[in-house]
Amino acid sequence: MSLFRFELRKLLLGKKNLLLLLCLLILYSVVGLTSTMFLIGGNGSYRAYEELAADREGPFDSEKAADAEKTYQEVSNRYGTDTRMITRSVKDQPEIILAVNYHAYTERVKEYWNGTPPESAGEPYGIALLQRKIVELEGQGKQDTFDYRELSAVLQRLEELGEPEFANALLWENLFNNWGSI
Repeated sequence: MSLFRFELRKLLLGKKNLLLLLCLLILYSVVGLTSTMFLIGGNGSYRAYEELAADREGPFDSEKAADAEKTYQEVSNRYGTDTRMITRSVKDQPEIILAVNYHAYTERVKEYWNGTPPESAGEPYGIALLQRKIVELEGQGKQDTFDYRELSAVLQRLEELGEPEFANALLWENLFNNWGSI
């Protein structure tokens, strides 16, 4: 068995393999960074997006969500609902890209509180669904069941994590997408 481990380590952790992995890491990072810069247009558009996103970072704000929803509806009527297609179509308009990203964040906040319909059927996910299910089990007198303890633990974890906050993750999102496609 030790001979097998030795041979496997020799094959996988050779200098050539480590050098190849390092080169690929550098290549994919450069591709991700440059595509992020060109996705929004020029450097001026990217800087404008960064400044606008800095104003929206933080906890959920219903006024900003309403503005983003209005802009998203206007743009989705014109370009469709695919976020990447909208972003490519309006790459010189950072306000619209930010509105689309804030709309996606708003949807995640709604999922946090209300859950999503496919998940809520079998395993409740959102805070409201979990609380409703726990109250239902308490009404049936099933506080000692495995389901009750599991749902309580999931609810506690969600509450500890807290509501999602908006952050400018455009660079990391594009790096992730480009690594996946390459």
